[in-house]
Amino acid sequence: MFKKVASFSLAIACMAVLAQGAYAAESNPPANVNNQQHAVTADGGLVLLSATYEIKENGVRLRSKPSLSGTVLGLLNKGDMVNGGRQDPVYADGYAWINVYSYKHNASGWVAIDYLTEVG
Repeated sequence: MFKKVASFSLAIACMAVLAQGAYAAESNPPANVNNQQHAVTADGGLVLLSATYEIKENGVRLRSKPSLSGTVLGLLNKGDMVNGGRQDPVYADGYAWINVYSYKHNASGWVAIDYLTEVG
């Protein structure tokens, strides 16, 4: 149950960030803003910063934890898009891992940075 609530909350937060970005593109930013990413505050004071990544190769595994032993939640292919936080990566099993949300699989998971290109 907790995973469903957490995934739903993450999806809502990502949609809020995406919607905010769409409207922000239509207006001029204030003079004191230098194209910085803005934080969205969710319940509990959690600050989320969102980035969009494109998958570089076919067969990239979306994993349940930042490890090669993490359960595979789904496979991602070249060109698939995922959203992720702009947090420090987690290092495990010789890889740097980023927590992302895949709309294709409707799931949050971990992907090795080697297979991601930040596009926005």
